[in-house]
Amino acid sequence: MSESSHIPLPRDLLFGRIVLYTVSLWVLYSFLLSLILPTITFSYNIRNTDPLYDMSDPVGGQIPSSDLPHTLITASSERGGSTAHLTVQSQSHLDGVSVRLYKTHSAWLTPEVIDHNTASSSLLPLAGHKLVTLSNGYALVDDQTLRPIDRPETLLALGLSFDSAYTSSSAERAAYDTGKIFTIRDTHPSGTIFAVTDTPPSFYSFTGEGIVKIDTPADGTHSIPVSSSERDDFLSCTLHKNLLRQSYSCTFDITDFSDHYGKDYIFALPEIEPTMITAARMQLTQSPTTANIFAQLGIIKQKLAPQ
Repeated sequence: MSESSHIPLPRDLLFGRIVLYTVSLWVLYSFLLSLILPTITFSYNIRNTDPLYDMSDPVGGQIPSSDLPHTLITASSERGGSTAHLTVQSQSHLDGVSVRLYKTHSAWLTPEVIDHNTASSSLLPLAGHKLVTLSNGYALVDDQTLRPIDRPETLLALGLSFDSAYTSSSAERAAYDTGKIFTIRDTHPSGTIFAVTDTPPSFYSFTGEGIVKIDTPADGTHSIPVSSSERDDFLSCTLHKNLLRQSYSCTFDITDFSDHYGKDYIFALPEIEPTMITAARMQLTQSPTTANIFAQLGIIKQKLAPQ
């Protein structure tokens, strides 16, 4: 037999190898994607102590457009074209009860107020800036205080980016008190400017208790984009009893939220008293879009960067 002779593989063996390689590549792709874009589970119970994955304790607060008790979670990156699966535990009968889901910045959902005096803080050196650099991180300008940010996800959840940070000097920072650390559970700080992207555009300033319409801010003033529809649009789903335990579930298709800027998912409970819920869990998926992947890689890069 010559050295150049070649015995071809049987057709069924060749096909088997192709299938094996294809499956292996798909498993590898799925594994890498699950690391970058994992399905994130948020929960409300006594065992959950990480605010990044915590659903707020259901409270009898008000959503301005509906005056409903509510609970919320905050997602640091977009989940456009995805689903949100909600499960609640209750000793009460909740089968058939409707739940509403809003997606916006919770500060943008506060009532509109007439006037707010910001003269004292507007004279300070960092007026007009919302995110500033520190010697070892970032901070938010909250009226007359600087509040260090606890982690990169918090900054992204607010609708801010690292590129928008103003490089502050020690002399400028000396005019401010140091406030408590800002976490993903906190509402936007007072003085945050929301830019409504409708036609014609408009601007609102968050006062800490509500929003007030303002004139077009000066060039270079950082603002966070929102849409007017985010204050009124919501999705509905009906709770159905699960087979195991006293729990009820429903699934939202959040594709219609793709044009919403805010990162807070707010569950309104029109037929449920907050005390009726003993535990809650929501699973939020992400679509493998370029924007989602690059946003998550940005978080990973920031975490790996030397402090």
